[in-house]
Amino acid sequence: MLLNKKCILAEIICGMFRKIVAVVAGLLVFVFIVSVIESLNAKLYPMPVGIDKANREAIQAYVNSLPKTAFIILLSGYLIGSFFCGLVMRLITKSDDKMPAYLAGIGLTTVGIVNFFSIEHPWWVIITGLLIFIPVTLYGYTLIRKKD
Repeated sequence: MLLNKKCILAEIICGMFRKIVAVVAGLLVFVFIVSVIESLNAKLYPMPVGIDKANREAIQAYVNSLPKTAFIILLSGYLIGSFFCGLVMRLITKSDDKMPAYLAGIGLTTVGIVNFFSIEHPWWVIITGLLIFIPVTLYGYTLIRKKD
């Protein structure tokens, strides 16, 4: 009886650890994908030479000068990154519990809010960006069904 309780406890702890690792791995995948896509954006729409990256007004002027295409590329990075974040989490957790996807989606949304308001973005980018994180992460997570 005692051995059975220890096995159940070990299984619960192992499951929780797997979910934590899954969220961290999913978020790292998101960061990697978004970084690659943002570097593509930086090559297509480079900052002016000599701009002081510590100067908030200069950065804001640069962002304001970007065409819509640059923001569409940014949003596509958020979309692709969120999708693969969810997918990787599901592959690691091997669980039907959607809590890891919700946690990662909420974390990404929180970081998105900070990003969107630290440097002002067009309203349509803010709204679209905030609507991407949770549902797309959840979609990526639920795409793979658990095998019985």
